[in-house]
Amino acid sequence: MAVETACGVPTSDQCDNADICDGGGLCDDNFVANGTPCDDADICTGPDLCQTGTCEGPFIPVAPLVEGFGGRYVRVTPQPPGSDAPVALRLTSPTWPCLDLWVRPDGRLSSTPWILFPVDWGTIFIHGEQITPDATYVVQAECGGVLTAGASGTTPIWGDTVGFFDSGTWLPPDGTVTINDILAIVDGFASTVTAPPTERIDLVGCDPDGSIDIIDVLAGVEGFNGLPFPCPPPCP
Repeated sequence: MAVETACGVPTSDQCDNADICDGGGLCDDNFVANGTPCDDADICTGPDLCQTGTCEGPFIPVAPLVEGFGGRYVRVTPQPPGSDAPVALRLTSPTWPCLDLWVRPDGRLSSTPWILFPVDWGTIFIHGEQITPDATYVVQAECGGVLTAGASGTTPIWGDTVGFFDSGTWLPPDGTVTINDILAIVDGFASTVTAPPTERIDLVGCDPDGSIDIIDVLAGVEGFNGLPFPCPPPCP
């Protein structure tokens, strides 16, 4: 048949045109040029490009940013900000192997995934009775049933809220419990302009309440005196 006469599979899609005759009795594939933009209808991938007749794109979500921000809080930022891929955030912990939960928009944990775009997640502070001092937590982003690699953060030891006071700012926790840790909580209790973020110095109760009061100060004293974290572990 004549060159470019339709043959074989006459239908076509965005990356694979109808097959054509080569003029020598064979029916050739008629792929769209590699690199042509397309849409694979998967919100979890992109940018999508034609490749050998197939529309495909790389998985968009990557591991979130994770930090053990305070003894009772883990700070998480899904990446990349503004991505078109909505994600759920899964939390596990090598310290507490019983934990396999999903993050809610309010920072608490649930057995059910919550799916939001990264711009809507923003930066959140995971908290609750499952978040304890001196524990490692791993967070993954999930889209369309596919999980990213995990990113981990370790919370400071009990009573370690800050490092040194430098140039009008409390530095992050430094791995030791000193009088500075108590003074930083007192700053928060007094609402001074130099007070650390609440999430660094909010120590009580077993489900922290998001406010700084005299009970937090007393908890800091207990940590300074070497008393153990008073709440039960999240795993039996």
